[in-house]
Amino acid sequence: MSTETAKRPARRRPPGQVKGWHVLVMILSFFSVVIGVNATFITFAVRTFPGEEVKKSYVQGRDFNDTLAARQAMRDLGWRAALDLRAGPEGRVLTAELADADGVALVGRTVEGTLRRPLTAVHDTTLPLTEVAPGRYESAPLTGELAALTGRFQLSLAVQGEGETPVFTAERTVELGTP
Repeated sequence: MSTETAKRPARRRPPGQVKGWHVLVMILSFFSVVIGVNATFITFAVRTFPGEEVKKSYVQGRDFNDTLAARQAMRDLGWRAALDLRAGPEGRVLTAELADADGVALVGRTVEGTLRRPLTAVHDTTLPLTEVAPGRYESAPLTGELAALTGRFQLSLAVQGEGETPVFTAERTVELGTP
C-alpha cells in the first residue's frame, strides 16, 4: 500500500453547516432563557401579591354563616355612615358621620378606621377616630409617608359594640391624588 492511499483527504464541510453541538447549545440557550423569564415573572408575582388577602382564611370560611348573621344584624340596625378622607390644615384626616335609621347622630361610640391598599399590606394603617361633634368622628392627621400616599385605597370603619365584634362596619374606595 502506498502512502498516498493511506491518507484520506480531509472532508471539507460547507461553511454554516449545523453540527450536533450547535443544536445542543441552541436548545440549552432556549430553555435557559425560558426558565430565566419564568423565574423573573414568578418572583415579581409573589412579591406584589403573596396570595393571602386575609389572615386565617380557613377559620373565616368555616365561620361564614356567623358573618352572614352579623351582616343581617347590621342591616336591621339601619345605621348609615359617610366616610371620607379630607385634606385638613394639618394633613389628610379620615372623617366619618354616623346616624341611626331615623337620621339621629350616633354619639359616644368607639370608632376605628382602617386605610389599606387593595393589593398589598405595606401601607395598611389603623386610625382611631374621636368624636368632634355629635355623630362626627375624625382621626388624627396622617403624617410622614402616609401623608404623601397616592393611588386607590380602601377606607374601612368599625363601630365597636360589646366585646371585640364590631356592631357596624362600612367601607368606601377612595382615589388619593397629590396631597
